[in-house]
Amino acid sequence: MINERVDNIITEVSPIGGELNEKSKLKKDLGIDSLKLVEMLIALEEEFSIEFTLSDLDVNKFAVVNDVYKLISKYVR
Repeated sequence: MINERVDNIITEVSPIGGELNEKSKLKKDLGIDSLKLVEMLIALEEEFSIEFTLSDLDVNKFAVVNDVYKLISKYVR
């Protein structure tokens, strides 16, 4: 359920769209650049009513969709 909500946000932010799975590369497969990544993170905060810590916002930590799942799982149980 949580992953589905994350997938919906990623799909909305992605300029490419298409099928995604936990191994989909955010930049290469989904076209999510640094600006779109910020947009995605803001949308995730709003969707789950959370606020990420600065240490979780390192753009180098977000390579694949599973990285986003892991981040959300730290805040939402």
